[in-house]
Amino acid sequence: LEALILSFQQRLTLGVRQELVPLMQIPGMDCVVARQLYEQGFTTPVGIAGARSAEILRVLRRTLPHGAPSGALPAENADRLIEAAKAFAKQSASDKRKKAREARKELRENLREATNAEQPQSK
Repeated sequence: LEALILSFQQRLTLGVRQELVPLMQIPGMDCVVARQLYEQGFTTPVGIAGARSAEILRVLRRTLPHGAPSGALPAENADRLIEAAKAFAKQSASDKRKKAREARKELRENLREATNAEQPQSK
């Protein structure tokens, strides 16, 4: 239930459907670009981080207003998005490793307490 509420809270905060939440967590991302990236198969920050600049630029240029020249969106925008996705993915992985270490530590402590509680007390 807690995971469901958290998921819904993220959707409300970001103002997008669930499938776009991972992309919207990339700094500087907007919902139009996130939707276009998602539709073109870039569904996670890791996917964007591993993409070639030309692939991302092609998708970004699809978000330009009708009639706008593709040159209006320089290649540097794709490079910046890829770098932001890399930084986010790296930080996210680091955060998950930290949470896993904390969970293992808590599990060891709980196991130690349970083992000590089961041992008969000497008089």
